[in-house]
Amino acid sequence: MLQIHIVKHPHQFDYLFQQIKSATFVAIDTEFHSENRFRPELMLIQICVQRGEVFLVDALSNLNLDPLGKLLSQKTIITHGGREDYRILYRETGLRAARAYDTQI
Repeated sequence: MLQIHIVKHPHQFDYLFQQIKSATFVAIDTEFHSENRFRPELMLIQICVQRGEVFLVDALSNLNLDPLGKLLSQKTIITHGGREDYRILYRETGLRAARAYDTQI
């Protein structure tokens, strides 16, 4: 059965980190609001680790997302049409994907 975790508190963020650390790859998608805005506002980061657990990170909560970008930079990241995802994740978390796979390309 698929496990879905809502992440909006530090202890939930810590569990997500443990799961990402032990994963070889992760799949990522973002949701953001860009209508009538100069800069899109990140709303949600969806992360699936290779064992199938899904994490919905509330980007509007008071979590510091910088450590997430550093950790994800060490993993293979899978996206679908990820150009905008990478752009906003770089701005919000400093993510620089070392290894990326885009299923759209």
